[in-house]
Amino acid sequence: MPKRELHPIVEHTWSYVKDLLTNKYFGIGLFGLIVLIGSGYFVFDKMLMPSIVGHQDQILVPDVSEMPVEQAEATLTQMNLEPRVESSRFNPKLPRDVVVDQSPRPNRTVKPGRRIYLTINSGSTPSVTVPDVEGISQVEALNRLAAAGLRAEPSDIRPDSIPHPHRGTITKQYPSAGTTLEEGSRVRLWYSTGLGDRFVVVPDLQGLTVREARQLLLARRLRSVVMGAPDDDDTASMTVIKQGYQAGTRLKEGHEIRLFVQTETPNE
Repeated sequence: MPKRELHPIVEHTWSYVKDLLTNKYFGIGLFGLIVLIGSGYFVFDKMLMPSIVGHQDQILVPDVSEMPVEQAEATLTQMNLEPRVESSRFNPKLPRDVVVDQSPRPNRTVKPGRRIYLTINSGSTPSVTVPDVEGISQVEALNRLAAAGLRAEPSDIRPDSIPHPHRGTITKQYPSAGTTLEEGSRVRLWYSTGLGDRFVVVPDLQGLTVREARQLLLARRLRSVVMGAPDDDDTASMTVIKQGYQAGTRLKEGHEIRLFVQTETPNE
């Protein structure tokens, strides 16, 4: 098949392009043009644009932590920032009225006039209320104490000497629920090891005071709970009128005996 000849104009154009591409001066000029365009873009993006959009007016937040509050406020004000004392908390390692935290954090870039919120050391340990953790698991008890700002070290958690029907639950705490302590204080806990192996006989408790009935039950390593009285009543001197297990019943050590009390004086 005969070779197809190119149109004279096309052939002339192609010859010109080949000569241009193989010309070393053209290559040098093209490289220089690329460098020039790249340099112009860099100068525009890094030098001209920040001044146009106002980036140079932004402020780097200083670190004012552990400064006295007056010094921190003066430092921020001099940098055209607005200090604002937001809250306080206790840090025993720092003096009173020094900055223990700030927001935004140091080295953040912000606009002039931005508010900087400061947390100040209160200088005194806050008081907290001991929660009621009896009857729940050790894990939940520790979580409740931590949420209240209290703690129990491993040495503070001990097995109860009196058996209890619910193994692993907290049977006793010290201080008792409702006590006021300094934040970070320790609370002692006792947990159940389950029912005992020995059987004991339930004594007759009717007619005794709650205090007397409990002493008699504890001597047999049995537990008790008072029924029928408001939580805020002092039940120690109330009279037991009925008991959950009848006298003479044989139970394993640790069982809980319900004590029903007389809360009102009968009409004569």
